[in-house]
Amino acid sequence: MNLLHKKVLQVILFSLLFSFGGLTSVRAIDYTDTSAISIIGQPDFLTNVGRNKGMNSPTSIEYAGGKLFIGIYGHCGIHVLNSLPTSSHPFFDFAIGEPNVNTSCTLFNIATSQNTGEILGITSTATKLIVLDGGHNRALIYNTIPTSDNPVADVVIGQPNFTTGTANTGGISASTLSYVSNPLFTGDIYTDGTKLYIADGNNNRVLIWNTIPTLNNTPADVVLGQPNFTTGTINTGGVSASSMKNPRGVIVINGKLVVSDGSNNRILIWNSVPTVSSTPADVVIGQPDFISSTGNNGGIAGNRLYSPSKITSYNGKMLVSDLGNNRVLIWNSVPADATVSADLVLGQPDFVTSATGTTQNGLYYPLTAEVVGGKIYIADSYNHRVVVHNSFPTSNNANANLVLGHADFVRRNYNDGGDYIFNAPYHHIAADGKFLVADGFNHRILIWNSIPTTKYPLNPDVVIGQPNMNSAVVNYGGRSSSSLNVPYNINSCNGKMVVADYSNHRVLIWNSIPTSNLQGADVVIGQPDFASATANNGGRSAKSLNAPFAVNCIGSKMLISDTGNKRVLVFNSIPTTDFKEADVVIGQPDFISATSNNGGISNKSLTNIYGQIGSNGTNLMIPDSNNNRVLIFNTVPTTNFKEADVVIGQPDFVTATANNGGRSNKSINAPRGAYSDGQRLFVVDGANHRVLGWNSIPTSNFQEADFVIGQPDFTSAEENISATKLYKPMAVSTYNGKVYVSDENNRITIFPFGAQNEEVEIPGATTTTNITVDLSADGAKEMLVSQRSDFVGASWETYDTSKDITISSTEGTKTVYVKYKDYADYEGSVLSASTVYDISSPVANMYFLSPTSNGYTNSVNVQIAMNGNDPLSGLSKMLVSADSSFSGAVWETYSNLKSWVLTSGDGVKTVYAKFKDVAGNVSGVYSANITLDTAEADLTIDMGDDVKVVEDKYYVGVLPTLSGTGEIGSEVTIKLGGEVLGTTIVGEDGTWSWTATEAFEDGEYALLIELTDEAGNKASEGMTIVVEGESQGNGTPQKPNDSEDTDDKTTNEKEGITALGYVGIGVGLFLLFLIFLFFKKRKTQS
Repeated sequence: MNLLHKKVLQVILFSLLFSFGGLTSVRAIDYTDTSAISIIGQPDFLTNVGRNKGMNSPTSIEYAGGKLFIGIYGHCGIHVLNSLPTSSHPFFDFAIGEPNVNTSCTLFNIATSQNTGEILGITSTATKLIVLDGGHNRALIYNTIPTSDNPVADVVIGQPNFTTGTANTGGISASTLSYVSNPLFTGDIYTDGTKLYIADGNNNRVLIWNTIPTLNNTPADVVLGQPNFTTGTINTGGVSASSMKNPRGVIVINGKLVVSDGSNNRILIWNSVPTVSSTPADVVIGQPDFISSTGNNGGIAGNRLYSPSKITSYNGKMLVSDLGNNRVLIWNSVPADATVSADLVLGQPDFVTSATGTTQNGLYYPLTAEVVGGKIYIADSYNHRVVVHNSFPTSNNANANLVLGHADFVRRNYNDGGDYIFNAPYHHIAADGKFLVADGFNHRILIWNSIPTTKYPLNPDVVIGQPNMNSAVVNYGGRSSSSLNVPYNINSCNGKMVVADYSNHRVLIWNSIPTSNLQGADVVIGQPDFASATANNGGRSAKSLNAPFAVNCIGSKMLISDTGNKRVLVFNSIPTTDFKEADVVIGQPDFISATSNNGGISNKSLTNIYGQIGSNGTNLMIPDSNNNRVLIFNTVPTTNFKEADVVIGQPDFVTATANNGGRSNKSINAPRGAYSDGQRLFVVDGANHRVLGWNSIPTSNFQEADFVIGQPDFTSAEENISATKLYKPMAVSTYNGKVYVSDENNRITIFPFGAQNEEVEIPGATTTTNITVDLSADGAKEMLVSQRSDFVGASWETYDTSKDITISSTEGTKTVYVKYKDYADYEGSVLSASTVYDISSPVANMYFLSPTSNGYTNSVNVQIAMNGNDPLSGLSKMLVSADSSFSGAVWETYSNLKSWVLTSGDGVKTVYAKFKDVAGNVSGVYSANITLDTAEADLTIDMGDDVKVVEDKYYVGVLPTLSGTGEIGSEVTIKLGGEVLGTTIVGEDGTWSWTATEAFEDGEYALLIELTDEAGNKASEGMTIVVEGESQGNGTPQKPNDSEDTDDKTTNEKEGITALGYVGIGVGLFLLFLIFLFFKKRKTQS
């Protein structure tokens, strides 16, 4: 696979046991098909609000299946509303001929069964939709009314198949069609439900099919305007009742065939639909006779026409779009002769006026007026809108009620998305980070104090040219220092803001970047004052301008692309006074010449310059748009008519072919700008819908570009909207690690520098010094790999997905550092990944935790504590088994606690374990023992023979002693009513004994004796004691007399017990005295 074209494999997931440092994820300028990461001006990469809600020259309107279909010439498709609109500026629901309503002309000049070119007409039956696709010289028939995006046509007329789109394919005949781009949109299509009629504009004829075709390429049955099917000349035999010139409309009204013979400035009427070819018309409207063809013959009037377009009808009325007179004429019935004037006019106050108007009642080249349910929908093509009259007008110049394509009646920019969206943006980023946008067709400058972080809607800090974001008026408030009329270009020069105010034929200079709305400029160039706007004011000279398109500064110099004068003006310093003269002219021999390619195309001639002038601080780059090239000067010229040093886009200085040699990495088509970041050159290749990039300023003619933005390869020119596609890009700039591109998708897309999705991966730990580094970066051209963070000694090498390296042999952490370089030679940030070189085995110990920690358990379900240690790479796995050979055991993730099930059968159980670290080193074998005892615990109560027992009650003293037998080591607990009185342990002889430490009061007590053996097994017994303090003295168990005690005997026994107590105390004190003497003697000796 060619490395330049491959996409990098996805890297594998990191080990869950080890974390890597230094990972980042950035994007890049790729070789081709670069993807943007952010956007300004649209809600997302796939939406163009302006194209979704706006229009570019609507040509036709049809209502079918409850939907409103609007053919839009500049969108190469039809936009559809699922119901009739009730408010202005609605979003469209779906598109025909395009993928969706956000796109236009995506496969320009490529015919398919779905893709359409420029739409010239729409008609329908109850079930079919029929479209005149003038861009592909054909008509498409949809057998069902479309209801969703990009439907497939069923039948094609005018072509042998769906993939052919040439005019008069195979030669003009009864089955061919021919149209040309625009000339005022010649062509129309109509069906009366049975027959099909097509105004074949460039063949100067009308074709009639007796039935709607069901097969491709079906020939017509009748031709009008020509003597036969193989002739297509203008006004064959001269202007007459049977000749035509660019017919633009066709319809049948009450059995009469009516044709708009556009360039003959007339309407032809046949009193019945002809069945024989070349039948002459019966009536002419707009001319006094059949041999005249002058526009507005005899003067504009109610029965005169100038380039009439489509004809429609309503309740017998005839509506004619009189395109050249900017009006719609309405006759209450089809006229019987040429003298009959229209009864009503829309778009003009009377029948003798023809001014263009962008108002609620004005029109600018209306193409059709369709009536739906009594409402009139007018395709006001050059105002890029459809105006709607909610009821049929009864007076001249009636106001419309709604407008489609705009938010109000005063705008006429195409693809208008509303107030808070761009319309043809050109952007610039000032040195201090202020974001400046010349929002051309909104006639305003938008200023953000920093790069916007909100995509949509737009919310700038300052608006120049308008009072706020809700206005888009040409020269708001009248022409002044703060008004604008199509500002195409903006720049900042040494803290100043400069704007090319194109249609005011001037350049405005603000001495600092404005901080308040409507702030006026300080200096004007090209005009003597701020109120003037004359092209070449005072005559062409060193200080006049004619449609300046761009302005830029190189050091202290200011340069203006004076497009209408086919020149670039150089000012040696930024002007500080109005109407300042330029010092040098490029493209012309002097300041009074304005010839395109003066002296012939050469290394010093220019045509129209529709774009920004570029410079890297030394070189000068001029986009010579109509010559399809960029001229490079090694320095800014200091003399007039200076020769360029290098040309790109052409093989030499005398060639000007668009896409010379075919679209490639060195061809250009109508460049719209040149920009340098100081090292690289970016060329805005407008008609190829891309930006070409060179990694250094070209030094040879026709030099190949290094990368392309906006297309999947160097041979494509797709018109689309996405994160990787551009549509008629306008400007490019770089700032703070990102590339910004403006395009006519009315947005600014952002592409960061460096390779895309960069990653580096190495094993988390290793026992070998030879390791493989896994590398991943979309769009990477080269890589730099080193074990030093400063990359000393490393060299850039061709990008690959892996690299073998050798690390040092001392144990510890090793780090690898990586950088990637994209196809624009932008270097990404430093990435790093670490591994641990570890050849030492881990150490550990283990012991049983539960259910007891004394080496015994009464349950087979136990837990084992694992205390492993590996100071280098860390523990990763453990192998646990009841078999010292680990037969059948499986390595598992290391854990500090392991649940385990012992084998059945009481006795000593042994569990074995081994441990593995991340590097793969394995420890020795460790083990732990535990005794499983599941036998029932043994408990007996044995108080001896000296304790009186009556009816299972034990008679004891106030300090009773309890005793019994049990399993050695078991714990015995004595409880009274749930309260623990004390505990004792079963001795080695198997007996236990417990004496109360607090005296009981006389009475009867129910005790619970519980025994728990070392394995946790339990046993319990209850007993009742009766305390008789007077009878039992010190509580030592005694067997009572059989006879009843007397009071005297009781008294004597008490006294005897008391005497024995005193003797005991005396003996105790004597023993303490002897101990004291012993230790005193020892101390004296020492």
